[in-house]
Amino acid sequence: MSSKQVMLHDPLAGDDEEIVGDVPAVPEGLAIPSVKEKPASEGVLVLPDVVTIADVGSLSSELVSLLMERGVVSIDASAVESIDGAGLQLLAAFIKDLVGKSSVVTWLEVSDVLRASAVQLGLSGALQLDKTPDLV
Repeated sequence: MSSKQVMLHDPLAGDDEEIVGDVPAVPEGLAIPSVKEKPASEGVLVLPDVVTIADVGSLSSELVSLLMERGVVSIDASAVESIDGAGLQLLAAFIKDLVGKSSVVTWLEVSDVLRASAVQLGLSGALQLDKTPDLV
């Protein structure tokens, strides 16, 4: 395998200093795959079967990463079998933050448990469940 010499600049080094090193050449006929970034409009949150106070810590980190996205964030809540007030409050705050950033929230599927719990606690509007057809 042949190598070609490349010059790299060290941004922490002085302006006069250059680093010279050998980098293996890419063999002929070998394609280097391009890296494609996921468009921001493809954010999907798949909720686990249990969303309780014990789970909100781990779920909140996933929500924070989705808050960075713009466009449409879709939520799949089809697997939710158990959700408590803390889980619903976390989702309501997440949706409020998304809407505040001009993102659109869509529900792909909503379990009966999540829908009933949201109605019972008066959070259907905050979760925007009242804007979706009965998906279950």
